[in-house]
Amino acid sequence: MLADKTVKWMYGYDDNERCWQPTRLVDGGESVLFRITNGGVSQELMLHVEGHSLLVVAADGDDCAPQEVDRLIIFPGERYDVVIRGLTTPSKKSYMFVVETVQYYFYDWTRIDTDYGVGFVEYEDVDLPEERSTPTFPDSPECTPEKRCTVLNCPFENYPSNFNFTCLSYDALRHPRPEEIDREILQDTAFKSGYEEHFINMHFDSHVDGFKFEFPKGMPYYHKEKMDLITKDCDNVDCPYGANKFDPRCKCFYHKKHKLNNIVQITLFNMGTGGAFTTGYAHPFHIHGTHFHVMKVGWPQYNASGMVSTMNPDIDCAGPDATCDGAVWRNKSWLNGAVPGMNTVDPSLRDTVTLPVGGYIVMRFRATNPGWWFAHCHLILHHMSGTAYAFRVGEHDEIAVPPPNFPHDCGHFSMPSVGCKSMT
Repeated sequence: MLADKTVKWMYGYDDNERCWQPTRLVDGGESVLFRITNGGVSQELMLHVEGHSLLVVAADGDDCAPQEVDRLIIFPGERYDVVIRGLTTPSKKSYMFVVETVQYYFYDWTRIDTDYGVGFVEYEDVDLPEERSTPTFPDSPECTPEKRCTVLNCPFENYPSNFNFTCLSYDALRHPRPEEIDREILQDTAFKSGYEEHFINMHFDSHVDGFKFEFPKGMPYYHKEKMDLITKDCDNVDCPYGANKFDPRCKCFYHKKHKLNNIVQITLFNMGTGGAFTTGYAHPFHIHGTHFHVMKVGWPQYNASGMVSTMNPDIDCAGPDATCDGAVWRNKSWLNGAVPGMNTVDPSLRDTVTLPVGGYIVMRFRATNPGWWFAHCHLILHHMSGTAYAFRVGEHDEIAVPPPNFPHDCGHFSMPSVGCKSMT
């Protein structure tokens, strides 16, 4: 797929003559499928191909109805399948495949310069001159007030007006075969049975529902009757409601339980202290063991500069300085699944989506995969700090029994302190 092009440059590296540039050779008129993954630690990236549109055909390994866009923002953990259609009459031999950072401000509100990376789409069947000078990156000259560029997967509802971009939210992606979707997933009236509803506040860079997730010291499956040996139960820790983000008493094994074969609706929100303007972060939420349907995204309100001015009022959260763990719908008639504004026709499947600051996501899946699983923010520093939770699908006896020789004695230990003689 890739070849060394000799003209060198890449993200985070300033020496244009020494770095390696990936190049994809194409024929005129040929369509090429790229699977694009962000395997990074913390930065979302925006990508585009000079002179070409992007046709998104899948996300996180699930097909979607083809969606044409000009640019794509991709967060750590996300995967997109994108078709790039080769030009029938290219005007030059090579076109840049550009990746750039999206973060605009540092924590102290100073402007951060944009970093770029570049590859090339090269037409091998044309005899045209090739540009070999150092790449330059002007401010999107092809995007104008009259012809704004469409950007898929912004972590906010839209760019400020001084950017010539129009955002397309990830919930605009559609399932390509809606007739295959479980009919109960699409139900828009209150459920009477076979349904469970969870509200989860993912806030600060370290908390879920007020707790900092702490990994167990052994495998939960093998400690059914002795979980206290490997975990700290969140019901038994002295974590005060509204504790600050640095309170060590809030570390525990935070987990949920889902009944096997239930429809599970999770409303993930990012509100109150640690989830508002200046205190919150957009979290790429990733869940293991299942894919979910994106039913709805609730955005906050923004001012003219694109900053969050008011959290979304649908969640009963008193304000940016309030502790909103345990909050539910402000309108209680929305409980049990009767949420207006959901896509109950063709919601796409995902396993990673970005939770906006001051907003929420409604997702649904049928709990058909018994076992212990993990859900977390895919910004690794947030994940390591505790922005995560575990969940069990099914009762213990409904989980497949591991083979008798499966290693399971490892893990039940305490880390020695730094400098301890046992480490040498």
